[in-house]
Amino acid sequence: MLNQNKEKAEMEKLKREVVVLNKEQRRLAKKLSALRLIISEINNDPDLDKILNLVIKKAVQIVEAERGSLMLFDHKTEELYIKSSIGLNKKTVSTVRIAPGEGIAGWVFKEEKPLLVKEGAKDPRFKSFEEIEEELKSIISVPLKIKDQVIGVINLDNRRKGDFFNKDDLQLLSTFADEAVIAIENARLHQEIKNQLKEHTIIYKINNLINSTLNPEAVLTKVVKSIRKYFNYLICDVLLLDEQKENLYIAATDGYLAKDRRNTRIKLGEGVTGKVAATGKPLLVPDVSKFEGYIQGTKEVRSEVAVPLKVKDELIGVFNVESKRFNTFDKRDIRLLSILSTPVAIAIQNAWLHQQMKNLAITDDLTGLHNFRYLRERLVEEVKRAQRYERPLALIMADIDYFKNYNDAFGHLEGNRVLKNLANILRVNVREVDIAGRYGGEEFIIILPEAGKEEAQEIAERIRLKVEKYKFINKNNHSDEKKLTLSLGVTSCFQEIISPQGLIYKVDQALYQAKRKGRNRVEVI
Repeated sequence: MLNQNKEKAEMEKLKREVVVLNKEQRRLAKKLSALRLIISEINNDPDLDKILNLVIKKAVQIVEAERGSLMLFDHKTEELYIKSSIGLNKKTVSTVRIAPGEGIAGWVFKEEKPLLVKEGAKDPRFKSFEEIEEELKSIISVPLKIKDQVIGVINLDNRRKGDFFNKDDLQLLSTFADEAVIAIENARLHQEIKNQLKEHTIIYKINNLINSTLNPEAVLTKVVKSIRKYFNYLICDVLLLDEQKENLYIAATDGYLAKDRRNTRIKLGEGVTGKVAATGKPLLVPDVSKFEGYIQGTKEVRSEVAVPLKVKDELIGVFNVESKRFNTFDKRDIRLLSILSTPVAIAIQNAWLHQQMKNLAITDDLTGLHNFRYLRERLVEEVKRAQRYERPLALIMADIDYFKNYNDAFGHLEGNRVLKNLANILRVNVREVDIAGRYGGEEFIIILPEAGKEEAQEIAERIRLKVEKYKFINKNNHSDEKKLTLSLGVTSCFQEIISPQGLIYKVDQALYQAKRKGRNRVEVI
C-alpha cells in the first residue's frame, strides 16, 4: 500500500514536470516563431537608426524583459555608449559611457561572450551608475559580433523578484543578436553608401558654386557658407597667407561669432592653423585644451580640424572648421576637407588671377593709378549718375610744370620716378571715393563724386602744396634744383546737362588758365 502511494505520488510529480516542460517547450517554440518573424521584419528596413530601435524593442519582447539598451562602440572615445533603449530615461542614455572590460556590458564586449546574471547588483562585474537603479534582479548581456569583430552589446534586465532569465533566454537572445547584427551591418553599409553619395553630391554642388564667380571675395564667401551649411559645422574659416608668407589672416569666415575673428592674424607654426601651414599636413584636434600652443579664438570651441590649401604643392592658405563638442571630428572630416581643398584652392587662385588681369586692364603700368581707358568709362558713369540723381560731381586735372626740362636734365628714368612719387601723393590726398588716374604723359585726372567746386578746390590746393614741398631725389641723391610744382584746373557740374567730353573740356580750360597765369596754382571754372 505504501509503495503504491509512493508510485502514485511520483507519477503525479512526473506529470506536473511534463506539463511544465511542455509549457516551456510551447513557450520556446512560440518565441522561436516570433524570432523568425522579427528577424524578417528587421531585414526589411534599410534605415540604420530604425533598425537599431527595432532591434532593442524586439529583444525586450522576445525574453519579456523590463528594460533594454543597445550599446555601440565609439572608436574615437574608445567607449560603449547607448544608441537605442527601452525603459531608460534620457539622462541615462546621454551620460552613461562604459570602457571595454568595465561593468557587465564592458566585460561582455571585451570577452566577446554572452552573460546571464541572476542577481545583477551582487555580481562582482556589476558597476553602479547614479543614473541606473541598483535593484536589478536578472541581467542578460550578449555581444553584437560581425566578421569576428564586436561592434556593440545588447543588455536586458528585470527588476521583478523571482522573475529571472534562464539559459533558454540567453540562447534565444544570442541567436537573435547573431541575426540582428547582420541586418545592422547591412543597414550600416547601406547608410555609408548613402552618405558617400550625399557627400559626392554636396562636393559637386560646392564645386559648381565656387566656380560660378571670379570675384575673389565672392568665392571665399561662398566657400565658407556652403561648406558650413552642407556639413553642419559650427565654424568654417579660410585663412590665406599674407604677401610676406609669414602670417595667416582670416580671409573669410562663417558661423558662431564670425565677426569677432575677422582681424585675426596667426604666425606660421603657431596654433592649429599655423602648424598646418608650416607642415603642409592636415591636423585633427579632438580636444583643443590639450593642444600645446593653442590660440583661443572663440572660447566655446572644443575641437578643431584644419587642412592645407595648395595649388601645385604651393601653400596658399588653410581650411579650418571648429565645433562646440569634444571629439566631433574624425578621419571622414579630414577626407572631405582634403577633397574640397584642391578645387577651392584652384578657385581662389583663378579668382586672384582674374582680378589681377582685370586690374592690369584698368591700371597704368608706370604709376599704378587708373589708366585713361578706365577714367573715360568711370567719367561716363559718374556723369550719368550725377545727372540722374541731381548730385554734384567735380573734376581735377593736374599737370607737372616744366616736366620736359626735368626729363632733359635728369633723364627719363628719373622722370618716371617723379611720376611714381606724384601718384603716391595723389593717392594719400584724395578721398576714398575719388578716382585718380593718369590721363597721359605728365597729366593726371581726379574724378570726385559728390563733391562741389569748393571741396574740389580745397583738395586740389592741398595736393599742390604737398608737391611744392616734396623733395624729389634723383638716383645720385641730388635735389632737383628747379623744384617741381603742379598746376591744377578744377570744374564741376551740378543740376546741369553736360557731356563727359564737355566736362573734360572745361577742366582742361581751367588747367590752361593756371598755366597761363604763372603755373603752380589752382584755377576753377
